[in-house]
Amino acid sequence: MPRLKLKVENAIHRYLTNELTDEEIKESIQAILDEFKGKNLLHQNIGQLTWEWEKKNPLRKSRFERIWILLEEVSPQIISDFNRRMKKRRK
Repeated sequence: MPRLKLKVENAIHRYLTNELTDEEIKESIQAILDEFKGKNLLHQNIGQLTWEWEKKNPLRKSRFERIWILLEEVSPQIISDFNRRMKKRRK
């Protein structure tokens, strides 16, 4: 997962610092999905990494809300797989 993590963190960072537009972040996430196709837990990992970064950057909450909307547009499965994983953790 290290390469996946680096790529997702890089995309999030670039979006948070306004280096990427909405369309560019969607393209970046789609490229990551394409590159890591078939990897177990891919959607959960993207959701987990985004959630972790959101917790570390509370002042950027509105920007993260936008990221979650964009992730949903790229692949609704990212959100559903992440939510399923979080429910399992809470039990």
